[in-house]
Amino acid sequence: MLFKFALSTILERKSYLLALFTVLLIPLVFPYLTPWEENPSIIQPARAQAAWVSLWFVTIGWLFYQTTDMGHRYSANGVFQYARFLGASKFSCMVQCWLCGLVFMVALLLVTMGISILLCSPGNREEARMWLMMNLQYGALFLLVCSPLLLLSIALGSRVAAAAAFCFVVGLSFYGLLVLPYGEFYLKETQSDILRLGWHLSPHYHVADLTSRLVFKMGPLEPYSMMLMSLYFAVVGVTVSSISYILFKERK
Repeated sequence: MLFKFALSTILERKSYLLALFTVLLIPLVFPYLTPWEENPSIIQPARAQAAWVSLWFVTIGWLFYQTTDMGHRYSANGVFQYARFLGASKFSCMVQCWLCGLVFMVALLLVTMGISILLCSPGNREEARMWLMMNLQYGALFLLVCSPLLLLSIALGSRVAAAAAFCFVVGLSFYGLLVLPYGEFYLKETQSDILRLGWHLSPHYHVADLTSRLVFKMGPLEPYSMMLMSLYFAVVGVTVSSISYILFKERK
């Protein structure tokens, strides 16, 4: 019941059309803003880069806002409480809202992978096979990173103001994606054990960003490396999901 209600609410708003339009338009237009006339071969890598970067920003900026707002409104208006009255458990309420967000996340991911594979794949058969594998690995890591954050956005939205919850999830996402890579250079010059511990305990989402491997055609990850990265993000995901369950509040 809650899944259908949440899904219909987002569909009625039609803001998903803007998100879909963004992940479709930017990869098609952005490559032509580069000096492609001097080197036409850069169009395909630039398009793949634009496609995946657009996916990250649309997911963090649009989808996380939708699920944060969903958690806030459903908790404030008693929707979760009503679902509990009908027999749904706390876990079921969270998962149904999470599945609603996951539908849009997977849809955006499939569009991105479709653009990257169909429009950016190399002509060489062996390179095309490696390109396909890279995109599949990238898609898997993207889901491992963003799915738990989706759950966290719902839980935080149900407990605090939607704006505060959204800012926290966005901040955590960009911290793991953009800030931590530069923090490693800073840590080499500092002797603070607290900063080092904080860096090691932080979610290193930037490791899942394989955009540079696509742009420079570095090939797919080795199976062992992919397994370790998947295990790491699975552990991070379980931790974030557990915290989300604790934070989730049925009624404000």
